[in-house]
Amino acid sequence: MSAQKTDPLPSPPREPHDRWMEEAFPPTPAPPPPADDDDAQAPTPVTVCVRLRPAGGADGDLAWRAAEDELVQLAGKGAGERYRFDHVCDADAHTTEVYDHACRSIVGDLVCGRSGTLLAYGQTASGKTHTMQGFMRLACEQIFEAEGETTVSCVYLEVYNEAVRDLLNPESAVALREEKHRGVYVAGAHRVVIRDPNELDALLKRGEKRRRIGKTRMNSRSSRSHAVLQLHVATDVRGVVFSATLSLVDLAGSEKPRRSRAEHPSRSQRANFAEGVMINKSLTTLSHVLKQLGDGERAPSFRNSKLTRLLQPTLSGGAKLALVCCVAPGTACLEETRTTLQFGQRANRVALRAPRPRPRPRDDDQLRALAWVRDNCAAF
Repeated sequence: MSAQKTDPLPSPPREPHDRWMEEAFPPTPAPPPPADDDDAQAPTPVTVCVRLRPAGGADGDLAWRAAEDELVQLAGKGAGERYRFDHVCDADAHTTEVYDHACRSIVGDLVCGRSGTLLAYGQTASGKTHTMQGFMRLACEQIFEAEGETTVSCVYLEVYNEAVRDLLNPESAVALREEKHRGVYVAGAHRVVIRDPNELDALLKRGEKRRRIGKTRMNSRSSRSHAVLQLHVATDVRGVVFSATLSLVDLAGSEKPRRSRAEHPSRSQRANFAEGVMINKSLTTLSHVLKQLGDGERAPSFRNSKLTRLLQPTLSGGAKLALVCCVAPGTACLEETRTTLQFGQRANRVALRAPRPRPRPRDDDQLRALAWVRDNCAAF
């Protein structure tokens, strides 16, 4: 085994339609220290966790081993390389363990009015949808366990071929809009108030049946769209109301067309290629936007993709971000796994700048409420 390295060896040259993977998060210097004022807060690094799924019959020989916070490559070109992240979960880890490391602190800060985004990224058939559906349930449970009186509503959307579609009411004519005092929002989306996690489960099952999927060589039920659940949370903490949004995103699987050629009889090769182009475009834009946010740019290119435009409220304005990279354990997908890990390593270098929440208390009761929030929320 070779000596430990901070970055893996570069991958072989890619096909043109896979080049977006190489553009994600080029190395950047450490961000400058925050300004010395009351509203400044130290940049918040993007949390990146890796989840190794259990082996299946088509995975080939074992190619990866989890070792504490590292994933070690055991076979193929680059064997011995080590990839370090905030946390690495082995194949026997329960979804709750992954959630605790990647998501719990972000969801906990919703009570303070700080929004957040949870992303599941990886190739097709790597366990992204299973992981994100577990996160959706766990996040809802945590929100309802929080201090104070909480009101939760949700919308469930998909982004397919650069069009936004309502999974709870497909007949809705939805559109992304922006207003000065409201920001970016989805006009026409079917918003549902939920009172407990079981109600959310029922909505998710209804929405999943309407999501765009396709049969490929690598996955009989490959997601062909990005699914986005947005939970809008309003919490009354002893007289002070905090509002925040949590976006939970199951990204469409990254895959090489030559390996995952779609076999669904109702889809032409041209339509399948167009799907891949749109998926790659949105993933490229997402990676660029995150880098721009980490660099402190004032006008990130949110408008270049419907996915980033939809996520704009929960990727900016002091929001927190966690990325879970889902990977297959075998040699059959070795190159795709290396690409996913490289994406995660570059994301781990990004630190988002966040202003501190500054609600204005109106009386002594609200001052006591704010004191409680400051003692219990990392956002302060």
